Amino acid sequence: MRRRLWLGVSAVAFAVVTAGSLSALATPSSAPVSRASLAAWHSLLYPADQLFGEAQRASEEAAPGIVRSVGVHLVLDGQPWRFVGFDDYQLTSQLYSDGFTCGGEHSDAEVDQTLAQMSRMGVTVVRTWFFQSYVAGRGWAAFDRVLDLAGKYGIRVIPVLANQWGACEEYKQAAQVYRSIAWYRFGYRINREYGVALPYRDYALSVARHYAGDPRIAFWQLMNEAEALDFLGGTCDEAQASRALRSFGDDMSLALKSVDGAHLVSLGTLGGSQCGTVGPDFQFIHAGAVDICEYHDYQPTPQRGANRCLALGKPTFVGERGFASDVGTRQTTAQTLTTRAGYVKRDIESVFGDDRCVGYLLWSWGSESTAYDVGPQDPIAQVLLADSRTITRPLAVYLTVWLAARAGASTHAAR
Repeated sequence: MRRRLWLGVSAVAFAVVTAGSLSALATPSSAPVSRASLAAWHSLLYPADQLFGEAQRASEEAAPGIVRSVGVHLVLDGQPWRFVGFDDYQLTSQLYSDGFTCGGEHSDAEVDQTLAQMSRMGVTVVRTWFFQSYVAGRGWAAFDRVLDLAGKYGIRVIPVLANQWGACEEYKQAAQVYRSIAWYRFGYRINREYGVALPYRDYALSVARHYAGDPRIAFWQLMNEAEALDFLGGTCDEAQASRALRSFGDDMSLALKSVDGAHLVSLGTLGGSQCGTVGPDFQFIHAGAVDICEYHDYQPTPQRGANRCLALGKPTFVGERGFASDVGTRQTTAQTLTTRAGYVKRDIESVFGDDRCVGYLLWSWGSESTAYDVGPQDPIAQVLLADSRTITRPLAVYLTVWLAARAGASTHAAR
């Protein structure tokens, strides 16, 4: 069955190669095929055929529904996998008896409605907090509920295990704790911030062990926006900071995989000029046991996407992409929301168009469209729905690989 599907896909690719553009999908060519065209077909199909074969093999080695990586691509059940979705830190928020919450109390019906609305937009992934503060003293109920309801709508979850800045971790109203270079060197193994039961490392292992092999989880993320100053607002020793982040990422990735061999691991980085991630250090900290690279982008207009881990042969995703609802006008209107939706469309096309990224998450989901929030009636909904039906499909990935190979061949011939 899969081989027959691939033959059909190959026919589409052949039409693209011989006609010279994606317009071949709409108007198949009936012109005779030359021997040179056949040679070009076989040459340009090879990278996509290789991806197809590797995706099949990766999925044969994993349980159904488990996301794996093949070079710079993610694969799922034998096919390349791209995703679009939202960040929503409030999904796992529940009110504790001692008054702790981060995002308020949400009923089962409210969480169900949120995920149903996302699903109707074509969302396939949501990134949310799986902090120890959310389950301290009360078991896994807050996380179980989100995974159950996300699974109901075919949405996978990226659980983030801690926050660089301490927000939403201040269990029992304790002061927020910044993760310093000392924390990344050894504190994550021994510190029990906020009076919780377990140091970070032990907690992360307990979560990974509990949800090992769960197909509702896309992959683990160790930290939100990791960096390693000596203290908040302090100085940065870039060389020492990058080594600390690399050591932390390697240790934690291998530790999680020792109890959950199914899931990939992302370190979790903002990707700008944060301490320990500057310039070539961004690649250095991801060059070890970490599987997936990430960056966040809040520039006010669409930008050209980038895979700064391309040389490592690892996939990259946009973990937070934020556009203000007023697009710089200081007043949110129907027109500014339409403009913002246009920005998102151009941004997604850039990110996926040259096969630079495997995923794109908007910051963030909200009940209404204000500031960086995107509400259920936002015009962005139609953008995500359209892209989920086209640019994130496996065929789009294969076509991107073919066209990239063709562009490379053309460049080489021009020389």
